Amino acid sequence: MSYIQLKHTPILTQGSHHEYYRHPESHGKCIRIATDHDGQRSSNREMTFIQLMRGRDRSTKTLPRFYGLIRTDLGLGYVYDFIENYDGTPAPTLADILSDERMLLEHVGIEKLKNLLTFLHEDIIENQIISTKMTPRKILFPKSSDSIIHIYLTEPLGSSALIPLEYISNYFALRKIHSKWEKLKEEALSCAEYDIVKDLIKGM
Repeated sequence: MSYIQLKHTPILTQGSHHEYYRHPESHGKCIRIATDHDGQRSSNREMTFIQLMRGRDRSTKTLPRFYGLIRTDLGLGYVYDFIENYDGTPAPTLADILSDERMLLEHVGIEKLKNLLTFLHEDIIENQIISTKMTPRKILFPKSSDSIIHIYLTEPLGSSALIPLEYISNYFALRKIHSKWEKLKEEALSCAEYDIVKDLIKGM
């Protein structure tokens, strides 16, 4: 396992239990570092789920690619694609778009937003993607060119259940996915600031 220093690298973003750094040697990647015990538990759950997906030969287009582990001066790092627009600007989140009609119209458009959310939902179901939660601020819409937009789910993956039945049963997997999706819709509605997206969310 290779080693890299991060202590002089600016933090890209910081959550309750993780910090994210730009990979110093690969601009399109980031390194996630757990900052406490809960963060390490979350990372362990995610590794278990990624291994499960790979063992089942699942292929998804809506999750950032995981490249492996790396040793750092801040602890064990997890290397992923860094999701941003092609010009280096931050990719807007679903929460951003739902609260800013101008951003919706200029960045994605209502029909494209509807199609991308449908694509995400179908991908989650088809590949039985289990995440600890789904929130509008962790769904990103990066542009790879002026006209091409993608959608990514950046929530921590895996189940926090003591016995994760959703890993071994299609029924429990789909039930868990439905529950998380409905909670996402509820939170999305609370972010929505204008009627056109409220109608879209209700129809998801």
